[in-house]
This record gives sequence, C-alpha cells and structure tokens, in this order.
Amino acid sequence: MKRYIIVLLILLSYGLAGCEQTIEPDGPETLTIYSINDFHGDVLDEDGNFSVIGNYLMNQKQTNPENTVIISVGDMFQGTAISNMSNGKVVVEMMNEIGFDAMTIGNHEFDWGIEVLSSYRDGVGFDADFPFLSANIAEKATEELVDWAEPYAIVEKGDIKVGIIGLIGQYLTSSISPSIIEPFEFLPEFSIARELAYELRTEHDVDVVILSIHSNTTYDNQAYANLTGDYQIDAVLNGHTHSLYEGELEGTDQIAMPYVQSGSSGSHIGKITLSLDENNVVTQGQAMNLTVQANMAAENAVLSEIMNRYNEEVELIAGEVIGVAGITIERGLGTEWAADVIKLATNQDIGLINMGGIRSSGFPIYQNDNITVGDIWEIMPFDNYVKTVKVKAEDIVNVAYSGMQLSLNAYISGGFLYIDHEMIDPDTYVSVATIDYVFDNPSYPFLTGIDPFATGVLFRDYLILNIRELCQDGSKWMGQAS
Repeated sequence: MKRYIIVLLILLSYGLAGCEQTIEPDGPETLTIYSINDFHGDVLDEDGNFSVIGNYLMNQKQTNPENTVIISVGDMFQGTAISNMSNGKVVVEMMNEIGFDAMTIGNHEFDWGIEVLSSYRDGVGFDADFPFLSANIAEKATEELVDWAEPYAIVEKGDIKVGIIGLIGQYLTSSISPSIIEPFEFLPEFSIARELAYELRTEHDVDVVILSIHSNTTYDNQAYANLTGDYQIDAVLNGHTHSLYEGELEGTDQIAMPYVQSGSSGSHIGKITLSLDENNVVTQGQAMNLTVQANMAAENAVLSEIMNRYNEEVELIAGEVIGVAGITIERGLGTEWAADVIKLATNQDIGLINMGGIRSSGFPIYQNDNITVGDIWEIMPFDNYVKTVKVKAEDIVNVAYSGMQLSLNAYISGGFLYIDHEMIDPDTYVSVATIDYVFDNPSYPFLTGIDPFATGVLFRDYLILNIRELCQDGSKWMGQAS
C-alpha cells in the first residue's frame, strides 16, 4: 500500500496521472553580449590576433548559439597596413566568418569616404553579412536618415528577440575630415534611443534592447538606466575614447543596467550577461572586460587563412625595411619629427599637424629596430593629403592652442609666434604646411588664407620618404627629419 501511494505521488508530481502539466525551467535564462570597439584594423596583433579573438567568439557562439550576440561598436577598419590597403575588406571578411550580428558606424568609418563603406552593403560583389547601424546620421539637405545604415537590427536568439540600436556621438563630426562630413549631421542621441526602444518593444515585440553607441556616454548612462517599461534599455555598449571600463547602474526600477567600453585595437572583449525571467524580461545585468591574450584560444584555421592571404599581399609593400632606429623613439619625439617632415618636404616656414593624427600604437620604436613601411602606416594610418597656405602669425597662435604640434623651428610664447627664435609680428603672413584634416576645418583660418595649394601627396608618403633618404647610406634614424 505504501509503495502504491509513493508511486502515485511521483506520477502526480510529473503530471503523468491523466492531466497535462508544463515543466518550468530550473532557473532564469541568460543572454550574453560580446562587443569589440575601436579595433582599427589590428588584425595581426601579437597579443592576440583576430584569428584568436574570432575563434574565442566562435566557440562561445557554438556552445550557446541561442544565447550569444556579437556586436562591433565602430572604428573597425582604419589603422593598419593590412586593413588600410584592402579598404577594410580583410576585417569584413573575418567578421563575416566569425558571425557578427551587427556593427555600429564610428567616425573612422568615414575616412575613406561613404562610397567604400556603403559598397559593403550594396548587394553587389563582396558584402558584409551583418548590418551597419546608425540611427542619427542624417543628410543635411533632406534632414532624412542616410540610406546606407540601418537605425537598428533585430536578431532572434532562440525564443529571445533582441533589438540593437546603433548611434554615433552627436559631436563626433569634428573628428571627421570636413570635406567628407560636410553633407551630414549627427542628431542628438538620447531622444532617438528612447524613441527607438519604444518602437522596438511596441511594434516589433522585442524582449531585449541593446544600445550600441560609438561615444563615451558614462555621463548619460544613468539616464539610460532610468528608462523603464516600453522605453527600457537593457545594456549600453560604448566606444570612441579607447577607455577600459565596465559597470552596472541601478535604474528607477531597481534593475541593474550594465555598460562597457573595451579599450582599443582588440586589447579586450566586452562581455555583458543579462538574466531574463520566464517571460523574457530582463531582471539583472552584469558587465566585464576580458583581456585578449595569445593563449585565449587557438587560431581558427579559416580565419588564419583569410588573414594570411591578405598579409602575403601587403607584406610585399609593408614589409620593406626603410631604415633602422638609432635611438628609442617615443610618441612625443615621433610627433615632433612628423611636423618637421611636413615643413621640410614642402619648403614652408613652419609645419603644423594635429597631435592625435600620430597614433600612440606605433610607439615606442626601439633602438636598432628595423623600420618598415608598415610601421609608418601604423604611426600615420590616415589617408591625409598635404596642403600649404599663407596665414597671419596671430592665426597660427590661436590654432596652436587647440592641440597642434608645430615644427621644431617654431613655438608659441607670451601669445606670440616665434620662428627660428625670432618673434613674428601678429599681422605678418607665414607659409604653413599642414594636412587636409586640419586645413579643411572651417574652425581654422586655412580655408581663407592666401595662395592655398594642394600637393596631392599623402602625408604618410612624405614620412616614408624622409626615413628612406636619411638611412640610404647606412645611417640610423635618430628621430629627426634632417
């Protein structure tokens, strides 16, 4: 009798006594979002190349195919010889293989012009298998959003419907060459994110809303965390400033909204884990950064084949040794050298460049290191052309205070410009060599200067030529232009 009662109770508990019963899952479901920001084409990084990073992400996706999302937060292509020489195609091809779900457009996606970016999503020839996102890039002429980017993507992971909103920082137009960005404007981010979260939830029945924004929004993230109901944003992915941070902010609904930015050049992978209840409502979130190392995963055979195929072509050019370093050269000395090169190459009174244009990732160059064409691509990855013009000395003083590097023969003291240790009268015109990124900025005086001239020569080519000439007789480069 006791055995009969025990068996009956067991059967009833499992719903096998003639009536159906739904068995609930043992615990909450999770969604994991992996993100990379500001990769800058660093496919071959020795600390963990893109084959290693990609294999790690592919393994995570294979292990949890219905719970894993992979997103780029922008600035993926521009920055290295292997990527620049292929206009980013090597990165796109590897992202396709890895299985990225979406990519937000960053400011450096504009560097080669919109034609290059849009060609990867035009349905003609080679294309990206993932959408390019930006919900706030508009044409000035029409005030309509551009047609080469989507405002958001919707991906389904098992029974979880995920909406990914892409945005770019409203004020990052100043980080783009004026000649390229002139037709476009970036609209305010917060109101758009709020409206699209509502649209995704009410019109598309999305369960989870992720904001992927190429900007540092640490000062705005609390406002995002406070959005609730149909306006709720469940996680924020940041980029642009190359910062390394992660955290959670509790909103008015007491739910922790995670946010993350993951360095640059593939140094880290952002990882956000969201917990969902049985109705696919996010109940909690956690953020962390994973440090990329060569032993994070084995290289993936397919990814390595893609990487090596492009590298073999690039090495024919980028691998050429043009000199040897006679001393260890840090970024500061390298920036001074670059400003001197542009002056000497064009025979102007002074050279002037923006300090941000000489990238820290290319330094240090150690004493006795071979210097290759590829090294100069890393130091100066942008396709900036050199221009010359005459402007007043007082204009140079004002520009120099905005974060510029002058050639070593010039400096500012007491509000005056000095050239070769001689104070220049503020109304005196001086000839200046600079790059189009600086020249074309309407905030500066160069567009209205006297005798403007476009050399048609890339700044990078002048840098390569200078080291090649200095070292042609076996001499070592000492970090100087002459």
